[in-house]
Amino acid sequence: MCPVKNIQQFKNTEKSIMIIGGGVAGLSAAGILGRYNLAVHLVEKTDQLGGNAASWACMATQACQNCGACLVPEMVQQAKNQDNLTTHLNRTVTNIMAEDGKYRVSLDPGMDSPLFVDKIIMATGFSPISPDGLMGEKYHAFDRVITTVDLNKILAGQGLGPYLGETAVPRIGFIQCVGSRNRLKGRDYCSQVCCKVSLRHINKLLSVYPKADISMFYMDLQIMGKETRSAFETLGKNIRLVQGVPLDIMNTKKEGMLTIIREDYASGSRIAEHFDLIVLSVGIAPGSALVRTAPGLHLNADPWGFLLNPTDSGIHIAGCAAGPRDILTSKADGESAARSILKECGFMPSPQQRTVAVFGDGKEALKIAEALRDNGHNALILGKGESDSFPDPKSGLGILWKPFDTLLSVKGTVNRFELVVRPDRGPLETHEVCAVIVAEPVKKQTAFTVENPAWDCLFSIARFEQILDHTPDKIPDRVLFHLGTYPSPPKQEARMALDFALRLVKAGKKADIIIRHMAVHGKTGQKTYDEARKLGVKFFRVTDKEDVTIGRSAQGLTVSIKDAFLFDISLRFNAGWIVVPENATPSPGYKKTMDLLKLESDCEGFFQSPNIRHRLTGSPRKGIFFAGACHDDTDAEDLSREIQTILSSIETLEQRDPGLLTDDTVVIDEYRCVRCLTCYRICPHCAIVIVNGIKPYVVPEACVSCGLCVSSCPALAITQTDFHDPSISNETLGGRDIIFACERSAAIAAKSTTLPENTSLITVPCVCRVDTGTLLKTWLNGASSITLAGCHPGNCRSSHGSRTAVSRTQKTNRLLEKTGAKVEFKPFAANEPVRFQDALFPGK
Repeated sequence: MCPVKNIQQFKNTEKSIMIIGGGVAGLSAAGILGRYNLAVHLVEKTDQLGGNAASWACMATQACQNCGACLVPEMVQQAKNQDNLTTHLNRTVTNIMAEDGKYRVSLDPGMDSPLFVDKIIMATGFSPISPDGLMGEKYHAFDRVITTVDLNKILAGQGLGPYLGETAVPRIGFIQCVGSRNRLKGRDYCSQVCCKVSLRHINKLLSVYPKADISMFYMDLQIMGKETRSAFETLGKNIRLVQGVPLDIMNTKKEGMLTIIREDYASGSRIAEHFDLIVLSVGIAPGSALVRTAPGLHLNADPWGFLLNPTDSGIHIAGCAAGPRDILTSKADGESAARSILKECGFMPSPQQRTVAVFGDGKEALKIAEALRDNGHNALILGKGESDSFPDPKSGLGILWKPFDTLLSVKGTVNRFELVVRPDRGPLETHEVCAVIVAEPVKKQTAFTVENPAWDCLFSIARFEQILDHTPDKIPDRVLFHLGTYPSPPKQEARMALDFALRLVKAGKKADIIIRHMAVHGKTGQKTYDEARKLGVKFFRVTDKEDVTIGRSAQGLTVSIKDAFLFDISLRFNAGWIVVPENATPSPGYKKTMDLLKLESDCEGFFQSPNIRHRLTGSPRKGIFFAGACHDDTDAEDLSREIQTILSSIETLEQRDPGLLTDDTVVIDEYRCVRCLTCYRICPHCAIVIVNGIKPYVVPEACVSCGLCVSSCPALAITQTDFHDPSISNETLGGRDIIFACERSAAIAAKSTTLPENTSLITVPCVCRVDTGTLLKTWLNGASSITLAGCHPGNCRSSHGSRTAVSRTQKTNRLLEKTGAKVEFKPFAANEPVRFQDALFPGK
């Protein structure tokens, strides 16, 4: 059991906070609260922090796959370094009572006296669903039937060797939706994360076993989220996708293999297939601590046991306590809960009436602008004036609008951005804003066309919504929603189509839905789907958009469908209207915006790189945020959550961070500076500005102290007060192996390993902090080997850290070419201690 810290050092602290649960949400909340004069208690029922994700594997292959698991060891390390955080391991909450404006909390095993706290964050996490029924029976019967939880731990350890032996072409089957989407078990909800988890697992396995034969058995693949569609399209070419859950798993006469029995819809019969390993993709259930704790707080729960928003202002819900979440969403939840508490406890300054710029003038941008106004900020909309959703400037909403095309530049940093605008026939205008929120409308297009464009029976989801809301009498007796034009349409449009179909059948009309994969995201998605089927909405499943033919006759539309489950039988019927989703694609103007902001897009051309260090809504430039469909596959609930996250972040921007910004950590010596502006050009965070015409200056609030400018300055005019040049370069090394390790990745992984005696590990803020000169000095002083151990590409908080390290490694090796010496760059994640050990010290 972890001893409780002496909290007397905080006896002058007015407020005390308890976080119940030491997983992702709890740790992220503690990371925010720990920077303030608060006594924070973190209660965790197990003997370690990190929750379920603490044992998960890194999914990176050639680049980061954005799973977020590597953030957990970093957050654990941060928690251990917080002086005002008391961690209660191996303890559970047994009783909570409201008493004199505080909460009286008892813990088990008991303490000398109960704790009195002012606020509570419920961050009790989740419990992986244990396989039951037939799949549970097979899971317990066969060693080679494992769950995705097991696979995570196996991949984080020594790998699948004990399961697959030396086979180079293993046959592996993934079975989705084990435990969730099950009405009979009272779990009629989608866990939302399982499909992405399995896709990442498969991608990881293919990097280890390139010739592996992998099959994925599914009900409906939930292909949604940032870059998920492009990843699925690439991965789908290398695996076999089989719609339908297997009927049985049996022993086989073939040694070491298992047999799956399934329906083969192509032949209309049951067939047997053999596999070396079968992985059950298990869902998410409420955490066990939540089940014990919630009654004492009189909190309301949904039908599945997840907590609803409390009426008690002293209680906050974060992470999977509120429902299925992935790591990044849970982290954002915890941070938002912590910032709400800071505001309630008076640690946030009273909001000043400052201006925030919003790029975009669609419905999402207007909703953001209204939220800013309602929270005491001015909103400056920069839009193209093409949306009819934006109100007349004279409407009295208090929102200023400027044409985006007049925007010439975005200068400055967080709290002091300067937007330079040139109005028509007018002088230049400079608008100072504290933050920028990008919410530009996406370009929408449909992959479905009809023979005659003059037909008046084809509608987009948005157009149909207007008719349904205002003139429903115009809608014919039967409407077809064609969602099969894409493997998975945007989740907002998929949900709207399902809701509209329900409204039609409840009004006495007929509704049909064509799908490839039915989106059932959100806690109510599965129930809505089940209700629609029960009330008579007919669903037809196709494998390709070519399986649907639509023509015109005297009776209206004629529809012919080749349903995937009906073999060679084609279904034909008449419908009055057809409603199709519009796929979101990047707007042609996105590139201009990214150039103005000096930021990168994702692989699909949408705003915001997928780097987990800055998501869900942030960017490498502090104070620049993204919201809505322009950067992710979002629905209305997602947008509301993003707006709240951004609003709480903006309020934090109004003060210097007491944990990180008590001193200016990177300083430019104006007497040594030669004004070459190298630092200004290369900073990935735009934290360096030009003052007095030519003098570069580091803005502390915008700097993340990566050290790239320090190591790149040709005049050696930049110093870092919290980190000095590695003294190792001035020592006689005597044949030692030297590792320069990033403090956020390799250095954390190394803490769980044992370094050989002849190895020295130097922790650096980022591997980009190590310049070519330091590498050469290290070699000249007798190093036997030199390794730069940084983050996986795409995972570096400084964006360019790993890329810079690779470039400097190559440059150094060219200089050392004739000596036989070699410098290596190797990427690691914080949760890869086994791989760190094996890669750097094989056989030791």
